[in-house]
Amino acid sequence: MQEYMYLIVPLANEARKKPNKKAIQKNERVLTYQNKNWSTKTFQIREVVPHKQLQVVTGTNKGMKPKFTSPYVITALDKHESSATIKNMSNGRTRKAHFTNLQLFLRKTKFTGRRRRR
Repeated sequence: MQEYMYLIVPLANEARKKPNKKAIQKNERVLTYQNKNWSTKTFQIREVVPHKQLQVVTGTNKGMKPKFTSPYVITALDKHESSATIKNMSNGRTRKAHFTNLQLFLRKTKFTGRRRRR
């Protein structure tokens, strides 16, 4: 039995390499504009992030409503590092969120206002 395992396991590993390589190539080719940075998004514990609202209200003048709610702080990451447990800093409630629904919280450090009129 062990001889069979020593023979079949390397063959199986070699056979998996080609489909895995094809899958990776296809994933890179079909990334859309919305999720093109999906693989590059990384977050760390204790980072402050806004969470994307998944249930957006429709109607007149609703386009002015915010698409993200914040502030949330990341309390834990899952083992695959593709989703996180986030805690609302206002009321203390926690929820799970995928990285595609999170953004880095960017704070402007320098005012970049409009030009003054003369």
